[in-house]
Amino acid sequence: MQVYCDNEALVKNVNKAREQSRPQFPNDALKASWDVLQAVVRLAKLLPQITFHHIKGHQDTQVALDKLSRPAKLNVQADKLAGSYQRLSSHKNIQAPMIDGTKCHLISDGQTVASKHRKHIRDHRRTKELKTYIKQKTGMSEAAFADIDWQSHERSVKTFKDGPHIFLVKFLHGWLPVGKLVSRYNPVKYPSACPSCDEPVEDSKHFLTCPNPERRKWHAALKTSLRHRCESVDTDPALLDLLLWGLNHWLQGTTIPAHRVPERIAHLLHSQTTIGWDNFLLGRWSRHWTTLQLQYLQRNHIEVKKKNHGLSWSSNIIRLMWDHCYKEWKTRNSARHGKDAEDKAQRRLETAHRSIRDLYDLKPRCSIQAQRHYFYPTVEDHFRRDTDARSLENWLETYQPMIMQNIRHRRDNSDRRLRQIDDVFHLIRTVPPSNPAPTVAPRQRTPTLTTRPITTYFRPHRITSPTPTLETPTTTARTSSTSNNPTTTAPHPP
Repeated sequence: MQVYCDNEALVKNVNKAREQSRPQFPNDALKASWDVLQAVVRLAKLLPQITFHHIKGHQDTQVALDKLSRPAKLNVQADKLAGSYQRLSSHKNIQAPMIDGTKCHLISDGQTVASKHRKHIRDHRRTKELKTYIKQKTGMSEAAFADIDWQSHERSVKTFKDGPHIFLVKFLHGWLPVGKLVSRYNPVKYPSACPSCDEPVEDSKHFLTCPNPERRKWHAALKTSLRHRCESVDTDPALLDLLLWGLNHWLQGTTIPAHRVPERIAHLLHSQTTIGWDNFLLGRWSRHWTTLQLQYLQRNHIEVKKKNHGLSWSSNIIRLMWDHCYKEWKTRNSARHGKDAEDKAQRRLETAHRSIRDLYDLKPRCSIQAQRHYFYPTVEDHFRRDTDARSLENWLETYQPMIMQNIRHRRDNSDRRLRQIDDVFHLIRTVPPSNPAPTVAPRQRTPTLTTRPITTYFRPHRITSPTPTLETPTTTARTSSTSNNPTTTAPHPP
């Protein structure tokens, strides 16, 4: 007796296991589909006249069915039977029976895990924390969360190929770098306003509902694409109308009139409204969508195919919506950063100007030496000297950390009531000369700086009316013993 299978790995494992004489080890139960594999091997050892062979699957796609060998024809027929079962069962798994010799099963959420046990356990643990985070972030109730078709959502995420995966992850969890989010890092460099309208705060919802005419074009394109896709896969007209109404009312900020929905899908409207139509755009659909679609096909005697029901039907529509959302994200980025090279260069220059003007507003909070060392006399002088965006960005990268550190240092000293030396002495000379043109490379200190007396660079304040209630202590600043300069007495700050 010859047994054919289109799974070459299974055939090799069976032939290898039937030749082994060792007993079964506990770790053998971790192999994929171990319950079926061990039963086949046990029967194969009892019936040595049975041989197992591999047959290439889906040969009918390349060769006419009547020209195929008998094993190939049987394989095609077996594929059709398996597909019919999957379509009739609507892809819902049930707990597998315990086959003799299996001895153990891994069951998760009422379903049998047949392979990749370690990965499933890790994913199950992470998924639990992720679902808790989603419920807290969206404020969704436990009943609404349990009513979501997570299998369709998972299939859509795994098969999304129309954009970067990082975009999809941030889009689904509300972490796209819109104005409201990135302005927290640097409100000067990253303004919170929408780049296409007068909205002062751009959040994740406004990114999709911006009233700018150019930005609203994607609404009509999305509805047209959804209608064409749903009609091509025999979608229930009532479901299609509800889908388009729900998205349109959410984008417009209104609610769906309940009287417009047929009675047989009223429970779907209630379920999806409880979950949220914003979550519908994120692929979090109610379980009733696929159930009602299958009932429509069976009621109207339409052939149940892979693409017109179940996970394939729902995930295809979800991916289409995400594709349009990604195109809208690129449109938004063009409005923010520019469409062509010239426009992008101008936006970079404007961003650099905003950042430098903000630093010049902080100039009075820096020490006198920092003001002379890091800044031009005015910001206009700076822009006349450096006209391109790259030079300004290099200046920011070099001097901005130093300026902010100087401001923090002065603030900390002020909190401790410590005064800077330039608060006591007038700066009368600098090394090198004052107001030099800032450069990217830091200036080198003069090697003789530490050997010169402090009075070379600072002139002491003249105290005109000392406070009568406090004694003004004095300190003596002496030069080197080898110097001929006289001793200078300077007042100590009170």
